[in-house]
Amino acid sequence: MTTHSVKMHYEWKSAVIDFESQKRPLQKRLVTEHPLQGVIERSLKSTQGGSHDSSRIKIRMDPLSSSLDGPDPLSQFLGDPLSSVSTNVKDRDLIDTAFTKDNNVSEEHWTNLRKQILARFTTNKRLTITSSFLQFGEKGGKVVPSRRRVVKTQSNTTNRGRSQGTTMSERVRLRLEQLDDLEEDVEVRELGGLSQEEFTARIDTLNDMLTEAWKTDQRVRALKIAIQCAKLLGDVSPSQFYPTKFVLVADILDNLASLIYTRLREKAHTQQHQNGSVTTFPEHFKSAMVSEDGQETTRNWLYKVASIRELLPRLYLEAAILPCYKFVNDNEHEKALVRLSAMVKGIANPLVAAYARMYICHVGVKAAPKQSQYVVDSIEDFILTFKQIEGPTVSAELGLQGLSLADYLPLFSPAVNWLLHCLARNAPHHILQSVLRHCESALGGNQSLLVSGVLNSFPPSFLTMRAVPLSQLIAGCCDPGFSQATMMQQLGQCVLEEAPPEHNQLPLLNSVWKVVSHIKDPAVYLSTAQIWLEFTTTHFTVSRTEWPTEVNTLLGDLLKHLTINRAYEQLYPQLLTCVQIVLHRIHHFHTLYSMSNFQQLLGLFQRDSVGVEVTRCVVQALVNQHEGSLSDPTPIAQILTLCSTMHDSVNALTTEDERRQITHLINAFILKVDFGIDFEQQLDFYVEARGAFSNLEGVLVNLVQCVCHLTMLTFRGVRGHHSGKTAAFVRACAAYCYITIPSLGTPSKRMQLYLLAGQVAYVNQCLGQGDACLKGAIREVLSVPATVEAEIGKTKGSSSQLLQLVCSLASTLVAIPDAPDTGALYLMRGLVTAVKSHSWQEGKDEKALAYITLIRALAAVAQEQLPYHFVQVEGNDAMYGGDPRLAEEAQQLASGLLQDVLHHIQTLEASGQGGRMVTVALHLLWCVTNCADLNEDSMQDLVLHLISLACQNTTADNKFLVCSYVQSKTHLRERAKESTNEGLCKLVTKFA
Repeated sequence: MTTHSVKMHYEWKSAVIDFESQKRPLQKRLVTEHPLQGVIERSLKSTQGGSHDSSRIKIRMDPLSSSLDGPDPLSQFLGDPLSSVSTNVKDRDLIDTAFTKDNNVSEEHWTNLRKQILARFTTNKRLTITSSFLQFGEKGGKVVPSRRRVVKTQSNTTNRGRSQGTTMSERVRLRLEQLDDLEEDVEVRELGGLSQEEFTARIDTLNDMLTEAWKTDQRVRALKIAIQCAKLLGDVSPSQFYPTKFVLVADILDNLASLIYTRLREKAHTQQHQNGSVTTFPEHFKSAMVSEDGQETTRNWLYKVASIRELLPRLYLEAAILPCYKFVNDNEHEKALVRLSAMVKGIANPLVAAYARMYICHVGVKAAPKQSQYVVDSIEDFILTFKQIEGPTVSAELGLQGLSLADYLPLFSPAVNWLLHCLARNAPHHILQSVLRHCESALGGNQSLLVSGVLNSFPPSFLTMRAVPLSQLIAGCCDPGFSQATMMQQLGQCVLEEAPPEHNQLPLLNSVWKVVSHIKDPAVYLSTAQIWLEFTTTHFTVSRTEWPTEVNTLLGDLLKHLTINRAYEQLYPQLLTCVQIVLHRIHHFHTLYSMSNFQQLLGLFQRDSVGVEVTRCVVQALVNQHEGSLSDPTPIAQILTLCSTMHDSVNALTTEDERRQITHLINAFILKVDFGIDFEQQLDFYVEARGAFSNLEGVLVNLVQCVCHLTMLTFRGVRGHHSGKTAAFVRACAAYCYITIPSLGTPSKRMQLYLLAGQVAYVNQCLGQGDACLKGAIREVLSVPATVEAEIGKTKGSSSQLLQLVCSLASTLVAIPDAPDTGALYLMRGLVTAVKSHSWQEGKDEKALAYITLIRALAAVAQEQLPYHFVQVEGNDAMYGGDPRLAEEAQQLASGLLQDVLHHIQTLEASGQGGRMVTVALHLLWCVTNCADLNEDSMQDLVLHLISLACQNTTADNKFLVCSYVQSKTHLRERAKESTNEGLCKLVTKFA
């Protein structure tokens, strides 16, 4: 790099600038094409059968459509609106989408119910498992004598029969020999003393062993594992764990059924395509499509299951493989469902029978989704046989286990809920109505069990039409094990999802509240009341001038229950939910605070025992869920108290995130307060808020900005012509800002707000207050540190931010007149001194760029006509009347700054930092060509030298510098064409 000596002494000469001629307003241009026309054309091409890949490439080339997935949303309507519909008609004809969707919902419901059962029905009692396949090895396992036989695999027996060409009678004999093996248990062991976790682990092990046996072609072994697991469901001890045991065994049965069904599909598929073609066996098929071998294998499995001697495992296994009937007969599985539901009558224990019916319906939903008669039969049989729980057998069993009827009855809930869910899928309303009649006529625990199941399973549209009779039915349920409050909550969820008829809403609310108001437990009462409070606030809406009597009455009853023994102190989260429900539905503060009970409810959150998090949620709901502004002093005072509670909780241990959230909420509240044209009351509120939130810097910043905004609203109201009263008010606002800003802890924020307050003060002709604020801003230049903390343990430079503030401050000082008791350019000299004295960040060029900015400002100050003025404030051009001493003062300051900039350029050049040097030189070049008098030889020399530095130190790889350099030369040529300045024309000729 070549080193160029720079002439170190230049006297700045400002040019006479015509600012009006330099203003270039935006020119309108007539266009003939829509800016998205290209996107529309490409979208049309893609929809009219063009290549997908090529269309996609073209669309991505457009910058406006690159963010869209496919064509733009406006052009999608340009094609045929019916084309997309017609393409899907054939697909919809292939399957019955309604039942497919319904099956998916049922599968999801079964999965959720399974999770609920596993989480709810647990026990700490010891359990027993019986099996011949687990390696026990623990104490307590006792061996039951049995005959030992070799287990034959299905594949060996079947293949042997085929190879010998056996007749049908021989095949039956071979099958019967194999079926005999199912009753030959080999070393059946009973292991007791297991915990719930151990029992579950061993069931999972059996499931894995079943899968492994199937993979190794030991079909009979897999079936025997499933049979032994099904036998476990005959033991109901302990009863509290029986629902969970049922779920674990049902998983094993479903696993075996899936394996068998998949195997049969493979057999049907293999025989069907002997010509070598490869197609997929259809999901929806007829039995006539199944090959003879596939049907033979299916009958083999059906006979195996039918030969099981014990009722319970035979019933469960036949139900599990029920979908396999489709391989031999299209409608046999529907008949089998009715037959299996009738077989359950042979099970004596009501709990075992209920879950057997549950499993039959679980399989039936998938095998015969349109059938419902077997579900109706199962429900009727359950209702008829439920009186068995009052019999001596069940009473004796409960006595042995130490169970009460209140603990025993809820064990039936999952089974009953699933039966009713399967019924409600596609049963007509008259059948559902018949179930309700059974509920009304049922006695004992059966009534509460059925009512709870109906509320859980029937569609809300059916229940809400009969909500009033249901509420009366719930009021009459007093069976042990079932809570009226829980059933009222279930009914409330239904009416929230589907609104009842309008004429039934008030009778329903009165009927429900007769039950809810008598709940003694505060927690249960509140959980029930909040659901019906949401119903009330949803359907008993009000206008701005009325207040909801029903909502206020409910809140009064709520306060009555929760203030007894100060119960609300333990229920603040639930109480907060009630407040949020009211706030979500009633969006006007006038209506809200006209309810006296709501104000008392908010008063409960102003206690010292309330957590800050709860208070924060209340304020957030009050602020975010309401439209419009706040002007009523009552709600303002209450919210101000809540915000003060949050503010007072901030201490040294408060995290930055919590501090930020609290600041955001308080600021949102402050911005919502609006007293209209009563500006004095608005200022009084800001004064009160400053005293209440003095420890949060973000709130103080917001208050200063709000007061500045209030000042400008006053200016707009008087249209710039203040009276004595308004002038005193805006001076008070300026004093508020001047007093508040020093309490901020961040120097850059103080400087920014001082500048804002000074600008607002000058707009409102408050010269003394404006001078004070601008002096404060200049002083803060020295307080801004060179680096600030960005993250924990990391810092970043503040020079770029300070440079922006200096630019704004310098441009403001251009229009500021000098005070009578100060010298010329008093504030501008102070800013120059502060910028020079500030400790700028090392290795950066912001200090030199700030000097260039100040040179521009001084060039503007030296003009006989300033580029801009404050309204009704005379600038220095009017005060000095074109006195040349003002221009000389400005040029003297600019000359000193120019020498500092040139010295910085020379330092960069000497240190080999050409890129930084060119950047500063180009900034200075723009400043000189726009603001300096180029008729002066010294300025021309400086321009030539800066251009030479930029030309010789700009490398081709630095595109930014190259572009800036070219633009600088182009700008000079344009100025030469438009100007009569001889010095400028000579200068352009020199470097051309």
